[in-house]
Amino acid sequence: MCRWLPDGRALAHILRQGDRYGVYAHDLGAGGGRSLLAALEPEPDLQAGSFAISPDGSTLIVSFREEFHALMLAEGVAALGRAQR
Repeated sequence: MCRWLPDGRALAHILRQGDRYGVYAHDLGAGGGRSLLAALEPEPDLQAGSFAISPDGSTLIVSFREEFHALMLAEGVAALGRAQR
């Protein structure tokens, strides 16, 4: 996922390297190049979701999510009844 920087001259994106994330800007002008805007070290189980940059470029917001997998057994649930064969 990419976001335009406020000046419209570069695109920003999140790149994961191991347990670390970085938000990088890619200059679209002549000469181009990539620069690190922010280095992020969230908890190991978190994954970057989305991000936003304020219109004046002074604030970067990154959302993280945690994947959780669980299996539960529900017994005696009257509404389910028994399967018919």
